Amino acid sequence: MRRLEFLLSVVLIMALSLGINAQSNKGKNNLKNSPLKSQQLQWINVGPTNIGSRTRAIMVDKNNSSIIYSASVSGGIWKSISGGTSWSMFATTDNMFISSLIIDKDGYIYFGTGEYFASPIGDNNGGSGFRGNGIYKSTTPNGSEFELLSSTQVTGLTSPFLYTNDLAVNLSTNKIFAASNKGLQVSDDGGQTWYNPIGTSGFPTQPCYDVEVANDGTVYAAIYRYIYKSSNGDDGSFVQLSNPWGTAVSRIEIAVMPTNSNIIYAIVIDNNGNLSGAYRSINGGENWEIIGPGGSASFYPFNQQGFYACALAVDPFDENHILMGGIDLWEYHYGGNWEQISSSLLDETSLLYLHSHQHKIVFDPNVEGVVYIANDGGVFKGIKDATYDIFTFNNANRNYVTSLFFTLACNSYNQLMGGTHNNGTVLLPRQTIDSTKAVKFLYGTGGYVAMSNLDKDMIIGSYPYGEMYRSNEFGGNAQTFYSSGLLANVKALGGGDMGSNTFSSYLAPILLKEGYDWNSTDSATFVNMNDTTLLVGDTIMVKSPISGLFFNYILTDSLAPGDSIKVQDYLYANLFVGLRGSVWMTRGLHDYSGAPKWYRVGTTATNNEYPQCMALSSDNNYLFVGTSGGKVYRISNLLNAKDSLSADNRSIYCVVSTDLIYNIPNRPITSISVNPEDPNKVIFTVGGYSASPTTPYVYYSTNATADSPTFINKTGNLPKYPVYASLFVKENPNIILLGTEFGIYSTDNITVSSPQWSADNEGLGNVPVYMLTQQDFYNQGSPNYGVIYAATHGRGIFANYKYRMVSIDDFVTEENHLSVYPNPATDYINIVNKMGNKPFTVSIYNMNGQLVYVKLISDNSNATIQIPVSSLNSGTYIISCQGNDKMYSSKFVKE
Repeated sequence: MRRLEFLLSVVLIMALSLGINAQSNKGKNNLKNSPLKSQQLQWINVGPTNIGSRTRAIMVDKNNSSIIYSASVSGGIWKSISGGTSWSMFATTDNMFISSLIIDKDGYIYFGTGEYFASPIGDNNGGSGFRGNGIYKSTTPNGSEFELLSSTQVTGLTSPFLYTNDLAVNLSTNKIFAASNKGLQVSDDGGQTWYNPIGTSGFPTQPCYDVEVANDGTVYAAIYRYIYKSSNGDDGSFVQLSNPWGTAVSRIEIAVMPTNSNIIYAIVIDNNGNLSGAYRSINGGENWEIIGPGGSASFYPFNQQGFYACALAVDPFDENHILMGGIDLWEYHYGGNWEQISSSLLDETSLLYLHSHQHKIVFDPNVEGVVYIANDGGVFKGIKDATYDIFTFNNANRNYVTSLFFTLACNSYNQLMGGTHNNGTVLLPRQTIDSTKAVKFLYGTGGYVAMSNLDKDMIIGSYPYGEMYRSNEFGGNAQTFYSSGLLANVKALGGGDMGSNTFSSYLAPILLKEGYDWNSTDSATFVNMNDTTLLVGDTIMVKSPISGLFFNYILTDSLAPGDSIKVQDYLYANLFVGLRGSVWMTRGLHDYSGAPKWYRVGTTATNNEYPQCMALSSDNNYLFVGTSGGKVYRISNLLNAKDSLSADNRSIYCVVSTDLIYNIPNRPITSISVNPEDPNKVIFTVGGYSASPTTPYVYYSTNATADSPTFINKTGNLPKYPVYASLFVKENPNIILLGTEFGIYSTDNITVSSPQWSADNEGLGNVPVYMLTQQDFYNQGSPNYGVIYAATHGRGIFANYKYRMVSIDDFVTEENHLSVYPNPATDYINIVNKMGNKPFTVSIYNMNGQLVYVKLISDNSNATIQIPVSSLNSGTYIISCQGNDKMYSSKFVKE
């Protein structure tokens, strides 16, 4: 094991702290007292750049097959000019929850928002879909600036454009069709006005799942249990087609042959999410032929998930050839058999691998045998091998930075990991050239994660419903480590096996706290196994019996061969997990000799409650727990919880107590945060959607450890949508950051009666933020102490370096030297740009390591960049450029 240079770390922390305190009264350079206003937080994306995410909208430019547009469900619009080889961000908009895309005949781009097929719930514990706000249109042909069509703006839950499931256009008349949650909507004037063309004798306000337009203008729309048809899409012109599939329908997808509007295919999903039947008509829907019967054990393409994932496309070069997507991709030639042509269970390097859950299939209209598939893994490209008549597939997600993170953890070695929706638990080692690329630790959907600061190779990941793994090889040698007693007790509380939906909440909360406890009463024994006597002043390596880690000890007495000595064990590693009706703690995370001992430190008021978020006070004495049902618990006296007698609440000698301190029935507690300077000051946030403009989403207490604590509504001027994450900024705990459905909001003073919240999304955009964390563990040379990370559900992970604490030794080496002039400087200093074409931040630090200036550089096409320094006090400074995992620095003098 590596030696822990803890003494030097402590000295450095003290030195840095003294440096900060010495500056505490210097006005503009004091971050703690400076107000945090909108746009002062500048966020840098740190990846992953090699993993896509759920995508429901993709289209090929009708005039240029190299140009592809794609939109992830919560990550904005992306563009490829290389046929999907690589992507760049095309547009970020007010609402990035995009499910549909079209380009009209004049080149204007439209996108529809809201993800109906993901059933949004406003909860970060497994919730992954979001409500829309209407339809947006580019302000210029092929332009990247968009405006909301005011006629589609959502004003309530009954608005017809809360979800726009599909868009279609008649390229002759420019008539626009929208498949909305309230039926089919049509516009004849570029989206200025809309009407529902279905007569009252039909089902005009039932959900419309799909709409397709053939080249001759014939329109088909799947509404409720039926398919409607019109020769031109005009008001009142639609007729309901025959329905051989009955009424047990949850979704219908259709595909029409562009050059022959009489050829139409339909996939019907039953109420259980399975295939009811696949149908074909050659006379425009007057009669249907079943080409794929449902209920077959050998033909089971949807596995009860057809409402969520269903796609269909007809080959524009062959009207008898279709592709159907469910869990995997299936191919059908009329008169033949259905063939599964991809598998999500194959190795990802296989040419037949596609990620699971297909959402959109688009054939290239210009090149035969080329198809694009949008699924839970992003975008894939299929090419037909003419020799063997089979499709092979390529992952087309390079720089398609759209990962849907649920959770996030960092360590003091600048490494990151997180749990994603259906793209695994991923690691960002960040110590290689490809430092924005992720590697997978666990596959499938990832849950809560944790990373050790005592052993950089120790990580923890989880699957849904509490299936937790640890690895002491940074991903290798993974093992579950619940004790048999823990598993049995969860069952006694009414839970099921690990991984079942009664074992824990969908994402069981995990919390790891490690450090050095100089007042520890724990001890470790060292035996001199050498043949010689160890002398006073010798350094020995002692193994902690609790954590399993080694630490240094300097002998104060000689130790003969075979003799032993007991020394203070000051290392601790406390891991908490919330399961059905209970919270558990182990002190033996790092001990790989077997399953560690687990102590049940808390139980909920009833057995059928599910913890879903936790926060620990900085003194390690109080654990605050939020549940999916709206309850907040406090577990107290954890400092004295050392063993099964004192820590486990089944023991009559247990010193730990659990109290219910707040209750908001039927609303999920999405996050809890504790002031790092005062355990009495606690924030928790609430999810869920509400029609009431006065619904609280943020609560704050200043007496959270009291017998009867009070929590005050601190929602203030915050927009009324779900809040998913919260963070006290360590450098000034009056500053609070919130992760919301539309990005990050901040207030510079949570203590006022009605805080003023400001959006702080520069570089980030209005993307859902599910978790916030600040790296607050100092190791010698730690490059990311103070960095704040945001786990977004749509654009990967972002970092903010405003509060990054640095030592002078971190800067100015020959390898990372930054050229600046003039030096000394008076009003401006010029930086020679070495950062390439990626966004980066320019930071200036004084000689105490304190940040005094920061700016995001997004337009870095110039060879030199000018930075104003006239407001700085005279003295020596460090200027640093950091981004894309590069950092260049230089000293300069301000006169």
